[in-house]
Amino acid sequence: EKQQFRNRFLRHYVLIGSEAVYHQYRRGNVDPEVWEVQRARLRKMLAEPGFRDWWHAETRLTLTDSFQRLIGEELTLIECEG
Repeated sequence: EKQQFRNRFLRHYVLIGSEAVYHQYRRGNVDPEVWEVQRARLRKMLAEPGFRDWWHAETRLTLTDSFQRLIGEELTLIECEG
């Protein structure tokens, strides 16, 4: 149970941090190279076993619609590559 809590916490933490970088990148305040590194980190987490199930089970009300769409697009790309 503690491990599940840690995993949920870490996933939320990475998503919230990635979302902040994503929106700053879209506004032109973050160098594209920085965003690509953050996106690679994000994609690595998205590709982990169980992430897709967690994503669909957890509430995403704390994330913006545009970032949720980005996650959906990334999950689709990962599935196609897989």
